[in-house]
Formats: sequence, C-alpha cells, structure tokens
Amino acid sequence: DTGVVVALGRIVLREALQQLARWRRAGGDPTWTMSVNLSPRESLAADLVEAVQRALADAGLPPSSLMIELTEPSLLADTDAVLQRIHHLKDLGVKVAVDNFGTGYSSLGYLQRVPLDVVKIDRSLVSPLRTQQPKVTVTRTIVDLVRTLGRDVVAQGVEVQSELDGLLELGCSVGQGFLLHRPAPAEQLSAELGLVEVG
Repeated sequence: DTGVVVALGRIVLREALQQLARWRRAGGDPTWTMSVNLSPRESLAADLVEAVQRALADAGLPPSSLMIELTEPSLLADTDAVLQRIHHLKDLGVKVAVDNFGTGYSSLGYLQRVPLDVVKIDRSLVSPLRTQQPKVTVTRTIVDLVRTLGRDVVAQGVEVQSELDGLLELGCSVGQGFLLHRPAPAEQLSAELGLVEVG
C-alpha cells in the first residue's frame, strides 16, 4: 500500500545481480543466470526498464544473465503498460518468466500475447504426481501446452521423489523445490559450489 515494495525490489535486484557477478568472478559458469521476482507494483513502475539497465551495468553483467519473474496478477494488472515493459526488457536481452502459473488468476490467452521465455508451473500442478500417473494429470496438459507455445517449463515445489519422477516422465527436466535444494545463504551456496569469492 505504501509503495515501499518498489524501493525494496530495487535493492533485491541490485544485490542479486552483484552476487551473480561475484560467483562468476569466483569461477562460476558464465552461462548462469539470476532470477529475480517482481511484485505487481514493481512491474507497473514507469522506470522499471531503466532500473534493470542500471543494476546490470553496475554489476557488469549482460542482460542475458537476468531473468525477471512476474506473477499472473502482474501480467493482468495493467496489460498494456506491463506488456510494453516486457517487450522493452526482451529487446534488451533480459529473459522473462511467469511465476506460479496455474494458480487460477487468469485465462491461458496471455501465454500467446506475452513474449515469455519460461513458464514456471505452480506446485499445485506438481503435487498430483504424488498419487496419479503422470500421463493422466493436468500437469501433462500444461507441460505440453507450454512446450507447444515454444516456452521452457520449470516445475515449482518439487518436494518428493514421486513428483520428480513424474516430471521427468513428462519430459520436464528443470525444477525447484525442497527435494532439490532448500533456500540457503549465498555463502553456503558458494561453499557447496566450490567457489571462492573475491569480493
């Protein structure tokens, strides 16, 4: 309500890109990208594109190293304004994803209108794989649809082996969730990846 989320989001964006730059300097893979979530309020900020450009320049990273994640409500908040900003970000070379897809906020129509790179399916579409055969789930339909539209698909909330097995059977090989790794501080991840940060 106060709008402070926009200022906070800028700090998160800057810090996330600075961390990626440190990992790259420490020997991390130069193709690694950093995903940063934007709130609906941030996606409507008039200077969003300029803020992204500044954060990338300050970190010394190319636009292709950043993926902006928007929720379905963000895409529907003010369609024309948000769509224009997404096109500008895409023109820069930034990747764009929709987060938590399938939570029931919208129709599927925007998947064709919005130039998304990635669709991240919500865990509510992943959890049925615990008890159902993958090929008879809505999950399969969504994975097939996303692929048909030429987008990459990422499964969210992968928590048990049966979910992972089902996703792999459906050809979805990218995911996130507690089964794969829990959230962790950058320092812990650096150690696990064998990276020695140099500042």
